[in-house]
Amino acid sequence: MLNSIRNKLYILFIVVTTTILTLFGLYDYVNLSRDLNRSFTELKSSTIARLSIGVSTPLWDFNKDAAKSIVNSEMIRAEIRSIQLFDATGQLFLSSARDGKGNIVSDKPVNATDGIAVEAPLFRQSGEVTGSAAPAQSTPSIGRIVVHFSSHFVEEALQTNILRHLLETVAIDLLLLLLLTLSLRLVFTPLGKLRDALLDLAQNDGGEMRALPETEQNEFGEVIKAFNQVLYKSGLAEKSSNRLLEIDQAVQPASDFEEFGNMLLARLAQMLGLVYGALYIADAEKTELRRVGGYGCDDSIHDCSFAWGQNLVGQAAMDKRTISLSLPLDDPFLVKIGPGTFKVHTMLILPIISCDKVLAVLEIGAQESFEDWKANFIDDLLPTLATKIQILAGNVALRELLVQNQAQERNNPENCL
Repeated sequence: MLNSIRNKLYILFIVVTTTILTLFGLYDYVNLSRDLNRSFTELKSSTIARLSIGVSTPLWDFNKDAAKSIVNSEMIRAEIRSIQLFDATGQLFLSSARDGKGNIVSDKPVNATDGIAVEAPLFRQSGEVTGSAAPAQSTPSIGRIVVHFSSHFVEEALQTNILRHLLETVAIDLLLLLLLTLSLRLVFTPLGKLRDALLDLAQNDGGEMRALPETEQNEFGEVIKAFNQVLYKSGLAEKSSNRLLEIDQAVQPASDFEEFGNMLLARLAQMLGLVYGALYIADAEKTELRRVGGYGCDDSIHDCSFAWGQNLVGQAAMDKRTISLSLPLDDPFLVKIGPGTFKVHTMLILPIISCDKVLAVLEIGAQESFEDWKANFIDDLLPTLATKIQILAGNVALRELLVQNQAQERNNPENCL
């Protein structure tokens, strides 16, 4: 499963996305922690400063109610756990703290470990009371104040921040994974179809392959279209190979060029829908082309031989190139049939060449233009015909030589002794 490209993309996407979100979350956490600690420090300083100024006079006057009112007003802040006011002898003058439910109670014993303790001395000087700042002239302290602050809210805020970033990371990962899955489906669905089609093509044992539907109007649609073209051409190649085999089997029994030409053109007419065909064999001197077989030929209107360069048949042999003709409707090539004549509108005159030597010329005609697969098949057929003609020419020459030898033996009187 890990070798799957899809799964690798999922893992890479999750790792990259989570790493980026974690870095942003860590940056936010550090900034938040710095801001909260700075605010907490400012809160401790300002609270101690206010209390040092506010409770010094009530402590000097032993006015417990006034001091209690000031202390309780500061206890409104939830960050303050307790406030203790001591006189100059170190005796507890006033105490205010929170109980387990968070309510403010007076004269409650304070746990030494309950929060962060901040202590400041109290002074009286020239009729004015000062707190933690040293007086202009040295005077004895009239007492001290101890405030316990809780950092629980800072910790809660940081934990909430961590939890929020975790939830955001998970939610964003899930959302982006969903979008990635939908996006990958656009890629892997046509790829899966193409993969299955290629596997079917590789395992195909001769059955017909179906083309993929060309519904995608994108890059994958072009890939599918190209695959269908390959499939179509591979099917054409297979069919062309089968047709070549049929031609080979059809002309196999031929013992001379007449039989060869007739058998060849009869099968080509059936395959390609021909209404006319002729095979012209070149003589050894390459001066004449003689018709040795035909389909739909009539000696009264069709010449039986052409000199080298004469007519289009001789011209194709001389130029060693194919001549294609689309005859006009008002001047067609005529083929005789029972009731009259048959009009041919498309002609192909093809030289059959081997080792740059013209062995023969094949002339075929049809009522309609030759389709691409027919033209491709004819191109594939010409080298096969060249080989067949050479083999047949050798067989005919050998047979003629044997006949001549036999005739000489019969005419030679010495062979009778």
